[in-house]
Amino acid sequence: MRVRALEGRGLSPDVTQMHGALSNLGPLANHAVDVGVMGESESLEKVRSALASGLLELDWSLVVAP
Repeated sequence: MRVRALEGRGLSPDVTQMHGALSNLGPLANHAVDVGVMGESESLEKVRSALASGLLELDWSLVVAP
């Protein structure tokens, strides 16, 4: 959403590069949330639900502040 605000709709070169880098998660694949073709609000709700149920856990020590 920040990329869309900066670059407009369409395929951003930055997002395309990130998608390629993240498309093969290897052993981390079991820790990913598949949001498929969900919209932003559906994706957010899926992540919130997984966090609330304990399916996912966020390690704040790995989060880099902007």
